[in-house]
Amino acid sequence: METVTLKQLARELNLSVMSVSYALNGRNRVSEATRQRVLEAARVRGYRANPAARALLTGSTQLVSLWMSYPHTPYYGRILHALKQEIRDSRYETMITDPREWDDTPQASDSAARWMVDGAIVCDNSALFEKHLRDTGRALPAVHLSSLIQEEMDYVYIDQSSGIAEAVGHLARTGCHRIAFVSATEMVLADEPRWQSYQKTMTTLNREPERILVPDMTRAAARTGIVAYIRGSGCPDGLICGNDDLAIGVFRGLRDLGLRVPEEVSLVGCDGIEDTEYLDPSLTTIVHPIEDVCQTAWAFLRKRMQDPTLPQQRLHLTARLELRGSTRPPNNE
Repeated sequence: METVTLKQLARELNLSVMSVSYALNGRNRVSEATRQRVLEAARVRGYRANPAARALLTGSTQLVSLWMSYPHTPYYGRILHALKQEIRDSRYETMITDPREWDDTPQASDSAARWMVDGAIVCDNSALFEKHLRDTGRALPAVHLSSLIQEEMDYVYIDQSSGIAEAVGHLARTGCHRIAFVSATEMVLADEPRWQSYQKTMTTLNREPERILVPDMTRAAARTGIVAYIRGSGCPDGLICGNDDLAIGVFRGLRDLGLRVPEEVSLVGCDGIEDTEYLDPSLTTIVHPIEDVCQTAWAFLRKRMQDPTLPQQRLHLTARLELRGSTRPPNNE
């Protein structure tokens, strides 16, 4: 079958090449009647887009970078799935950029300069992303998903402070006397709002804050880290973990020590990943509104790509505490 080109399709429909391109790419610059006419002609003629030619013609690759360090983990995997679905429905494709593979070498800067994407959704390492844009002189539309408020950048902020405060209060009401916060060394900065909320609530309750640091954010590190900590410093009777992966590792470590959850140790996670529902007992966790976050982030990015002069776009969403079997109920329940 002869390959039909964009120019041939435009000529046959008596339209400009740009109008045909807009119709095929879902841009709101042609009428719905024209769009349907173009789509039908493309279907009948078996037209297949040439991404490189389209980029040269329109200046758009229809490609979005997802700046994400841990796409293999359940939490980021859930974000990735939700974002890809939102983006694909708008006729864009995605690529994953792992900031952990970037450094200060010239090759890394060259890689940044060669990005052929229309925009980026930054799920972590916002500071490194901004640094590379400055180093390369790039003005790339971007939206940040963050537990830290961004200045002068588009962002969707997940406020976990109220969930952490509620978790601390719940553990105190259920009779926990020593409530500790578990974090990974590499998460200290990202955990800061949660840690501050935990400290503030503990101070309000006239309790002494206690931070347990494990080597990294894997379940294996949390498992071995909590065992070593308890053997050296005794066991808190309430634990709040910076994320659910840490909590699942801690859960296993507590079992290794023969400690019962929640009878001897109450345990709280943070994120709301699906795995938490399948532990026995199921894990109390602070659930993030992932679908709302991803839907808003993509809406913000589309607007920013269409109009770089827009004022800052920002939205604060609140995570919620979901009580399950890993924490004891209050005495009056």
